[in-house]
Formats: sequence, C-alpha cells, structure tokens
Amino acid sequence: MIDVNVRFWGTLRHPAPRHFQVRVSERATVAAALSEVCRQVGGSEADEMEAELLGTAALLVNGDTIGHRGGLSVPLANGDTLGIVLAMSGG
Repeated sequence: MIDVNVRFWGTLRHPAPRHFQVRVSERATVAAALSEVCRQVGGSEADEMEAELLGTAALLVNGDTIGHRGGLSVPLANGDTLGIVLAMSGG
C-alpha cells in the first residue's frame, strides 16, 4: 500500500478537508486514487461525486496536469500529491 496526498482547490459540494491522504495499492493509478477519494468524501454519493469531478475538475500529479501524461492511467508512487482543481464559476 502507498499513501497519496490529496489537495483540493476550489469549493466542493461535499464537505472535505483541503488536504488529506488516501491509502491505495502499490500499483494504483490516478483513477484508483480518485475513486478512493470519492469513497471517503462522498460516502453514499461517491459515484456521483466521481462523475462530477471527472467532468469538471482538472487533475494534477505533483503539480503536472495528467492530460498529457496518460490521463487517469498515470501511475502513482508513495508520497505523490493528487491535486484536484475544481471548476470555478462567477460573474
């Protein structure tokens, strides 16, 4: 098992700490860590939360966007930081 740091930027619909850790398998990817984050924070609404984040949030590993690195299949290592930057709205 490895520990992945999680950081949220922006306002999340579900109450969540801005910074915490999740424990995932040694061969975990961004997808697995995101699922664990949603399970811990979203509870019974984990699937809805995950769908929302996948549709609106930018995901980063150690400060780099995952889009050009393999997307959700980017592997994670112990101590990596998964950044979740939530879409902003305003006027």
